[in-house]
Amino acid sequence: MSYITFKSKLIEQKVKQYLKKKHADLLVKEGRRVLVKEEGAPLITKMLIHNDDLHSEDLADLQMFPNIKELELLSENITDLESLPPLEKLQKLYLNVKATDYTPLAKYKKLKKVKVYDSGVSDITPFCELSKLKELKLSCNKLISLQGMQRLQNLTELWLDRNQNADISPLAWLPNLEYLQLERNQISDLSPLRALKKLTTLRLYHNEVKDLSPLKHLPLEELDLEQNKIEDLSDLVGIETLRNLKICFNPIKDASPLLKMPYLEFVCTDAKDIYLPLERYLGKIVIKEVFGGQYPNFQEADTYIFSRKE
Repeated sequence: MSYITFKSKLIEQKVKQYLKKKHADLLVKEGRRVLVKEEGAPLITKMLIHNDDLHSEDLADLQMFPNIKELELLSENITDLESLPPLEKLQKLYLNVKATDYTPLAKYKKLKKVKVYDSGVSDITPFCELSKLKELKLSCNKLISLQGMQRLQNLTELWLDRNQNADISPLAWLPNLEYLQLERNQISDLSPLRALKKLTTLRLYHNEVKDLSPLKHLPLEELDLEQNKIEDLSDLVGIETLRNLKICFNPIKDASPLLKMPYLEFVCTDAKDIYLPLERYLGKIVIKEVFGGQYPNFQEADTYIFSRKE
């Protein structure tokens, strides 16, 4: 009888946990040790480890489990991904690590969902090789350039919040995008978004946006524009699909466009000259809360949220 030989205690632990639930017969006790039969290896289809005791060299053990479809690794002590084996069935990957080179990920051609959070990613190139991707989440990294992203034609959901992007021009070539998260970047030009005819959710909190005209023909349902440089909302009037709108902490001069948008169900604003007509128009206040603003006029400003829903 053959048994799996582990080098990583954490991976061994996880494998035993998974097999114990439905395949306990593949675990053999010998004295104080519990061994894993080799027949158990093909049954491991996911590996989820959140433990800083997991190190880069431990990743080599994953080669014994070729049927892994979902891999989730969170550890500050994974600094190198070279040991990751070629898991040909891998479809879902989540990393929160401290690596500097992400090129080893380019070999996972069947990936459909990738999340690499707060992991120091500065080069998007390896991810651009993953042509089957539907969801890509690269929040809280160090991305400056998005060049190459035009190859990800199947993307429907993209998270790039809390990076250092100013130029989003490659996004114009992603026609299937439905959800786009761009909070906390340095974006001022939205013109590349004109081509995104399937985009329903756009989050632009804390950027440098002033001109909203590129959005006027998009099928947006949710739009977050908080903390930008927006003065004029008139370009939003024709977006009849728009239901949820956040406009706090902008130097908006005229609230009247909001009164021409009867389809809105939820509005979040902070300035009283906008708040007062909305109160009459929507009829009720759901929430009023203090929210510290960034513009001088809005320090310690109240945030008013209006809704047609109970």
